[in-house]
Amino acid sequence: MNAIPGNHLVLLPDAPRFTIVAVSDDYLKALNLQREPLLGNGVFEVFFSDGGNQAGAQQLLQSLTQVVQTKQIQSIMDLRYERSYYQTYILEGRAWRVANKPVEDITTEVQLVEVAQANRYLQTIINLFKEPMQVLQPIQENGEIIDFRFTLTNQAYAAYAKATPEQLQGKRVSEVFPGYKETESFSNPVETYKTGKPLTFEIHYEQDGLDLYNLMSTAKLGEEVVIHFTDFTRLRHLQLQLESKIRELSRLQPKPSGVCLRGFP
Repeated sequence: MNAIPGNHLVLLPDAPRFTIVAVSDDYLKALNLQREPLLGNGVFEVFFSDGGNQAGAQQLLQSLTQVVQTKQIQSIMDLRYERSYYQTYILEGRAWRVANKPVEDITTEVQLVEVAQANRYLQTIINLFKEPMQVLQPIQENGEIIDFRFTLTNQAYAAYAKATPEQLQGKRVSEVFPGYKETESFSNPVETYKTGKPLTFEIHYEQDGLDLYNLMSTAKLGEEVVIHFTDFTRLRHLQLQLESKIRELSRLQPKPSGVCLRGFP
């Protein structure tokens, strides 16, 4: 779906609700939306729940209903939305050309629902892990990896960016952590992707306002790199404080004076 030009929603024909089961990346980007709040909700619950623009809602409902009944494409040349939705995107003053198309193969529809449900289930599972993890897709130019894109993260990792996994999904890592390209957190995943060799290494990350000590592991999975790390920042800071105290005590400790014993040369 993402390979097809344009902004796409896939809806169940459960009129009058028309539940959203899939949404393209271009659609999310155009309206500055996140995928998770849309999936499983009715299209009119999402876009017209504020009670505004009832004419537009009725126009869309009629079009979708006709698609279900006739199995033919229905177009809306000038669909207008006059109000914003919880201030997450602005549609005021815009006109949208909408083409509603039937999905004739019910298998595809079922698969889309299953994929959406599986994705939510997987995200719930990995969010239970307390240790950060991420799955990255390489971005290449002229045969060289210039960046990575987040395919999947868990909440423990997203917390470093003060974000959610849904907010990170699809973004370039450099958009979130610009300094990572200067560290092994970029160069080692590149090596793992190129060679297929898993790596485990310690890293002190001092970029982007962070001061982290991590034990990182990288592994190639298909055309992606899976990264898992253990954050031992607190333990390392305690160790540094202890070493500092030991050095301080050593400086304060009096030096032993010389001793002369009679009867010995």
